[in-house]
Amino acid sequence: MFIVNLYGRIGNQLFQYALGHALETLSKKPVFFSTDFLDPSEPIITEIFNIRLNRSSQPQLNEILGFRKTRIIRKILSHYPSKFITQNILYCDKNFIFNAKNVINIDNIYFHGYWQNLDVVNSIETELRSVLLFKDTLAKYNIGALQQIQQDESVALHVRRGDYLSKKNSKIYSLLDDDYYKKAISYLEMNIPNPKFFIFTDDPEYVFTNKIFSGGKFNIISTKKQGVSFNDFYLMSKCKHNIIANSTYSWWPAWLNSNPNKIVISPSSWFVNKKYSNNLIPNNWITL
Repeated sequence: MFIVNLYGRIGNQLFQYALGHALETLSKKPVFFSTDFLDPSEPIITEIFNIRLNRSSQPQLNEILGFRKTRIIRKILSHYPSKFITQNILYCDKNFIFNAKNVINIDNIYFHGYWQNLDVVNSIETELRSVLLFKDTLAKYNIGALQQIQQDESVALHVRRGDYLSKKNSKIYSLLDDDYYKKAISYLEMNIPNPKFFIFTDDPEYVFTNKIFSGGKFNIISTKKQGVSFNDFYLMSKCKHNIIANSTYSWWPAWLNSNPNKIVISPSSWFVNKKYSNNLIPNNWITL
């Protein structure tokens, strides 16, 4: 039995969900999802997609975690990730190598981590695309913007600032500058006819006052009154092309984008510390 801890925002949850399905496919063992670390103020992926989660029970957590069964103990220990998988351990994703040998011969594992790894996603890509279907209500709720996106040569452009400006995160994540967006916009203008840029952001004031996003070819979708964040997530996936930020929140819509001729542009640097690298960018995406 495997239990995957589901926590964080939409993008992180989807990587955790992908890990669970990949583990089940590899090992032929049941996979359950723990949700007791989820922030109640954040949406869960079942609100967006027509998927069902096999939730772990307290007895199942007790069986795997032993003295770690208490949420507060797991919270403390999650800051000290293990490097190796061992039986009945609170396991985080440091130095995780995703292959069958790591998981098939172990009976019980609790997986706690972000699991942002393209190998995991690629291992079950066909299955994943078949199950990650948006709920019909999202199309009905966003009908005006969706029609415009579908009729134009639409480009989803994601600007993430918000929490990246905090003292803690500013030491971890690169804050993308105007140069990245200028180069990305220019690349698409040279490679597709008459692109229309639909901007999704957690900092609309910054976008409204930034001259590089001015003009008729730009349409700012996100506002302070937008309300539910997964509407932006859904609309980004429906654009024909994507300019993503160093964020899983725009990575997944770009990956889910079903346009066979899509162009996806990604920043080459996701982290402040260059020694950290991530196996996230598909070979057919453009990095700038």
